[in-house]
Amino acid sequence: MRMFLLLIMAIWIIKLMNFDFLNIYEKFAYTLAIISLIFYPFQLLDYDATLNLITQISDLLPLNEKNEEMRSILIWSMDYDTGYRNTGFPWEPKAYANFLIIAIIIRLVQNGLVFKDKRVIVYSIALLTTISTTGYIILFAILPFFVLWNKSPEKFLKYFIPVIIILFYVMQLDFMWSKIKNEWEGRYEYESLLSDSRSFSKRSLGRTPSMMVDLIDFSKQPIIGYGLNREFRTQSRYTKLVRVNGLTDWIASFGIVGIMLFLWGHYNGFKKCLRHYNYKGELFLVFIIMIIYFATTVTSHLFWLCLMFLFTVPNRVHLINSKLNVGKIREL
Repeated sequence: MRMFLLLIMAIWIIKLMNFDFLNIYEKFAYTLAIISLIFYPFQLLDYDATLNLITQISDLLPLNEKNEEMRSILIWSMDYDTGYRNTGFPWEPKAYANFLIIAIIIRLVQNGLVFKDKRVIVYSIALLTTISTTGYIILFAILPFFVLWNKSPEKFLKYFIPVIIILFYVMQLDFMWSKIKNEWEGRYEYESLLSDSRSFSKRSLGRTPSMMVDLIDFSKQPIIGYGLNREFRTQSRYTKLVRVNGLTDWIASFGIVGIMLFLWGHYNGFKKCLRHYNYKGELFLVFIIMIIYFATTVTSHLFWLCLMFLFTVPNRVHLINSKLNVGKIREL
């Protein structure tokens, strides 16, 4: 029932706001990115003092939910395990990187696919401070090729080699290729976690172990999945195992029907949006969404569900892209 209501809300939001949903989000994201870059240096200079200050402020906010893993003042947060990573306004650096990626894509489409843009630069700097594997993969490995795909063959050939060289060096970072390799090699760790009789309140499965468990569940209910009912999903008798792979969780939850609708909705929504600017490359954007979902459990988050329903925007709605009125809508 909860998922049904979220889907109805997502459709209603997009039908009400059309593509202006993206423009409004991008404006909010830009302000929050600047705020995060203002707070972030204080975190680097004195983590404990900054966390203490954020904790005191958050305690004064009556509507702010208390959390054992992070503290938030709504416009900025600090995860207890963050260290030198920028959490921004969400609950963890990885989630912040995901939101920044969407903002970068929106701005690139608005500004003519130009990376040398003040807002894109701010988003990119903020993304770099998250030290997010997912964010770096998308920023350095996918977005450049999405942009080059829309350029002339001459420019594609001109920038292809430099992009590959930069990507090669980025992949040498500690949290890139080696982390991906270790994650993949540990995909069978779920077996020991399922059989472990020690009692914990909860334990994270990790991305690839989550994938393996979700695929087991998918094999039992392949057509329409289990829905959001966790009662019959694979689970330990002693500990709540937390799945952190949103893509395979979606597959296990909604089966073949659900993943087909997921891919179809995103593909057609991105295609419709890109065609307003005479761009192509919707498959790149679908791939980006799949990577974000693979890295983060956003199965029932309203913002991400809204992106799946962009295809419901009427064909007559056009975005006007100019220096004076970027993001305004004209009904033809």
